[in-house]
Amino acid sequence: MQLTNLLVAIMATASAVSATCHTSGVTWNDKAAARRAITDACTKGRFSVTFGIQEKIFLCVNSGGKQKMEFWVQNKANSRRNWDDADCIHRLSREVDGCGQNKGGYNNVDNWYYSADPNEGQC
Repeated sequence: MQLTNLLVAIMATASAVSATCHTSGVTWNDKAAARRAITDACTKGRFSVTFGIQEKIFLCVNSGGKQKMEFWVQNKANSRRNWDDADCIHRLSREVDGCGQNKGGYNNVDNWYYSADPNEGQC
């Protein structure tokens, strides 16, 4: 019985979290710059706002050379809400640092969609 409860809990958690790493495109030129941009956006910038219902906010930051860093955050809930600064930083930074091919990634957790993606060119 306890094993069944454990399996049900694991399945519920697995379905609530879906992560995907980008498999094509460029790699991060400067991960530290990406993390700084995330911290700024989450604490005093584009993502430190009250998100409307289903609102999606985009941020593009130039990263020296010929690379831009693109970040997306969407409130997928049916209510207005704020994204906690620490959670915003943690989750977006994981998309920078957590994907083995260093090409960024995206995720859906707790009715938040977020993406970190390095790309060629300038904003």
